[in-house]
Amino acid sequence: MELTSRQRAALTLLLRGGGETTLAQLAMRIGVSSRTVHRELSAIAPALKAAYGLILEGRSGRGLRIEGESAGVEACLRELETTVPRTQPAAERRALLAASLLDSSEGVKLFALSSDLASPTAVVRDDLERLRPWFLSHGLRLVLKRGLGVILEGSEEAVRRAYCALIVEQLGDEGLLSRLRVGDGEEAPATAFSAWVLTRFGASSLKTAEAVLGGLPKASLPPLALSDYLGLVVHLAVAAARLSQGRRLAVPASPDSQALASAVRVAEAASRAFGLDFGAGEVEALGFFIRGARLESADGDILEGVGIDGLEAVKALIGECARTTGRPFEGDRLLRDGLLAHWPPALFRLRHGLPIRNPLLERIRSGYPELFAAVSESLAALLPGIEVPADEIAYLVLHFGSSVERREKGRNRFRALVVCSAGIGSAHMLASRLR
Repeated sequence: MELTSRQRAALTLLLRGGGETTLAQLAMRIGVSSRTVHRELSAIAPALKAAYGLILEGRSGRGLRIEGESAGVEACLRELETTVPRTQPAAERRALLAASLLDSSEGVKLFALSSDLASPTAVVRDDLERLRPWFLSHGLRLVLKRGLGVILEGSEEAVRRAYCALIVEQLGDEGLLSRLRVGDGEEAPATAFSAWVLTRFGASSLKTAEAVLGGLPKASLPPLALSDYLGLVVHLAVAAARLSQGRRLAVPASPDSQALASAVRVAEAASRAFGLDFGAGEVEALGFFIRGARLESADGDILEGVGIDGLEAVKALIGECARTTGRPFEGDRLLRDGLLAHWPPALFRLRHGLPIRNPLLERIRSGYPELFAAVSESLAALLPGIEVPADEIAYLVLHFGSSVERREKGRNRFRALVVCSAGIGSAHMLASRLR
């Protein structure tokens, strides 16, 4: 097992203690907070069971203990004595630092952050500077005040947005799916960050959120791309956690009525499942998320909800990219339909500053540099005054890239179903390459 110095210390104390030890006792011996001890031990519990057959048990009011055969205990202690601690990766450390700040309702002293992360104060200061642009991108200001420590300034909406982005960025679709699929008596693959998620939101929170969406009547939600469906699961889990702390949203401007109707159904189901009041502010926030989500498919009336302005914008985008690259994009109906399905939520995200994450960004940028530049230039001309993030550009490039693939690979016909978590553009690209 690869363990950090704190994990090794906590595990050694439990193995040598023989009886039950409270989190507070362990925290005092190691010199960190009880929450940090809980997070560190949760991260190693699956590996401990797999490698030595040892089970980490906790009983309310009594403490923690390790159950298992004496041979397993002895083998584990031998490994602890003969191996060296694992150094925590910088990216993981910064993710945990961001999580600690988002989790705090008041200032956090540098000294406390340094202790919890087992890192020198100078390293924590450097990490804070590296995190500053990330927080700003989500509407939060990172401030260091004498006597108060590190403070995040911003609205509850911004804090939740950053919370959701951090979880999705760190766990990804695969990590989120593993947490949703794991059985009640099983353990999902754990890292220090996933252990923080478990500590912060509980083992069942994400599953409860997914059960809310899965239990809705058919057609209650639009057909969301898997990544956005999982994003909505995280949105609900974070909302429930914040509501349980009494932190409510101010009511923003309403999205369109169709998204709002879906949001009302989700909020009603979530209120019953979590035993919390998902009121007007939560309904509006859900409506904004649904309105800006990407679709899984372009079934039905492709022009419904797009409007004349949207149709003209898509035609202009196609025409400008055709002119810039010299490729005949105008006659590709699949390209047009895919862009029409993508355009309304994309434009909504851009106009309202909603975050977008594209895990394929660098691959798309390096694989289609000509198209990436052409789409970037076309969007700058079509949407003056709106800064289009590279992640959004990359999703649009996928549509044009699949058009190029279709034309270059010929017109052989196959009957196949292509499913992609990233949405319509990625599915078309995969289908084109399969041909």
